[in-house]
Amino acid sequence: MKVHCVRTGEVIRLTYPQRLFAQERETVDEAFPGDVVGLVNSGELVLGDTLVEGADVHYDPIPLFPPEHFARVMVDDPSRRKQFNKALEQLQREGAIQVFWMADEHVRTPVMGAVGRLQFEVVEHRLKTDYGVEARFEPLSYRLARWVVGPEELLEGFDPSRLARRALDCCDRPVVLFPSEWDLNYTAEKNPGLEFLAVSPR
Repeated sequence: MKVHCVRTGEVIRLTYPQRLFAQERETVDEAFPGDVVGLVNSGELVLGDTLVEGADVHYDPIPLFPPEHFARVMVDDPSRRKQFNKALEQLQREGAIQVFWMADEHVRTPVMGAVGRLQFEVVEHRLKTDYGVEARFEPLSYRLARWVVGPEELLEGFDPSRLARRALDCCDRPVVLFPSEWDLNYTAEKNPGLEFLAVSPR
């Protein structure tokens, strides 16, 4: 069975799609509303992708929710950089972690954001066992992430609080990392033409 992915436009061959019900697994060629179907995914699909046989159907993307814990991730062995970048991309696709890039840094070192600290341990384990990458996690003092939305001229010149940092998410959308609610409120008051969203914009 062939379908195409609305996000990428690529044709994907579904190999042994299985209807899942409790402990039962059944290979199917046809599914109906309400069916839960498992697909073998070699990395082409991400959370929220829509697969169709006919005309494209568009849904709003699944929003990203704000992490509350942040850590800079470093790999000391330069020979593992390629595997590390591949792992980051895959883990983001799976929704295991959010990755931010500081806007004012020339050397791009990823900052991971998580809802709970346990996510860092899971990612560290996955990096080591799935990709053979030993990584160091350096905790950062940020506690809030907010997506910034507004007119382009205001986005270019806006001034966050002294301890906040401008960043970009995986889709190159502007984000600000704040160490406290006070810093968020202060920045919002100084920049009344901008919105600071707790959930990623669509």
